[in-house]
Amino acid sequence: MKLAIEFKDQQYSEKHIDLRYGNDGIGGTEYSILKIAFMYACNHPEDEVIAFHYNSNFHINAEIRSVVLSEDYKELEEEKPDILLTNAYLRDDIWYSRVSDNGIRLILLANNFPSAEKLIQFNKHDCVKRIVFKSGQEADDYYDDDISYKEAIIGNMLYPCSKEQRRVADYKPFVTYMGALIPAKGFHLLAEQWKNIVKEVPNAQLHVIGSGQLYNKDEKLGKYGVASESYEAQFIPYLLNSDGSLMDSVIFHGTMGNEKYDILRQSAVGVPNPSGETETFCNVAVEMQNVGMPVVTIAGFSFFDVIDDGNSGFLYHSKKQFRDYIIQLLKNRELNQKMGDAAHNFVKKFYPEEIIVLWEKLFSEVMSDKPAKTAVIHGHLIDNHKIRVIINAFFRKKLGIKSIRPCNQKKRLKKRIKEFIRKIVRAVKKLTGKK
Repeated sequence: MKLAIEFKDQQYSEKHIDLRYGNDGIGGTEYSILKIAFMYACNHPEDEVIAFHYNSNFHINAEIRSVVLSEDYKELEEEKPDILLTNAYLRDDIWYSRVSDNGIRLILLANNFPSAEKLIQFNKHDCVKRIVFKSGQEADDYYDDDISYKEAIIGNMLYPCSKEQRRVADYKPFVTYMGALIPAKGFHLLAEQWKNIVKEVPNAQLHVIGSGQLYNKDEKLGKYGVASESYEAQFIPYLLNSDGSLMDSVIFHGTMGNEKYDILRQSAVGVPNPSGETETFCNVAVEMQNVGMPVVTIAGFSFFDVIDDGNSGFLYHSKKQFRDYIIQLLKNRELNQKMGDAAHNFVKKFYPEEIIVLWEKLFSEVMSDKPAKTAVIHGHLIDNHKIRVIINAFFRKKLGIKSIRPCNQKKRLKKRIKEFIRKIVRAVKKLTGKK
């Protein structure tokens, strides 16, 4: 088999990536697809593995042959791979012509929730053989869409934790948040509860790894230098003393590399994105559990698939429950250690040697032109609002009433309408001079 991957690397300057080790300075989207190719190449030296990309200064391991793509994608025709694994981007007609005309089977990675526009394109082209969702919860969002006839579910790869990165037995009363400091990642929800937590555990500390510039280096930061001015204004008041100074118990570390393990291995509780928004998998949740630390976050989105509720962490349904779970894990060291050990063992299913087996099986099915398995719902009907999707699927799939829009299209239409109304309101206020 001739396997190819494609990824965008125009944003990088001179780069040498060694895929035998962890991610060293590239985006998670690019790294995850490169790791799949590298693992497959190592397991199957008899097969050829190619990486299509756009930057001649981007260098990878010799096990993968590097091919720089031109604007008309003629290299696709020259190489003619059997399978092309790429991210779920919108493409032009030239791209799909090159793929279809050369009998290339496309597998798409849905790292983010695909838009309605993308899904229409993916459904339209027969060369798209699979769309790979990161969790069952993400896939269920599209259960009533025709794309479900092409779905597969494979989680992200997680590197095994070294002994030096594992949590220490005498961990500190640290509550650690890791991720971008933007509204969608929910840090404000944790900040809102912090004073209540410190009231119960006076020596607790809040450690914040990440910043508002994690995804946008040009983002202008606010007074405290940790997030945009508007977002800081949303959460900083919860973390200030009466005189306006930052509480001594709150430490902002900014964006960190592997030195983040100096904090994680001493932490009592991890809090990955407590809003759950945007999470199709949540690498932060599995990284935290990997060091042997229990986590607390919202009961929703992909967290049902990456956290073993009640064993490797707690999933909350209310603000009170959120802070009570954190306080409980800060106070009860025996429970904390038990759940931390369970967390470490639970996420081993995402280790590379486990995940690559799923990819090898998928490649084999696609090469054999086997249809995708029938989509099923992965539980949690109430928490993730799936009843409407199931009812919609009955009308669209069982009764064949295709004039009914999939729920994901309806949600995005409502979002666009709301955003349009907000723009009008802002324009009117600007014209009238009102704030």
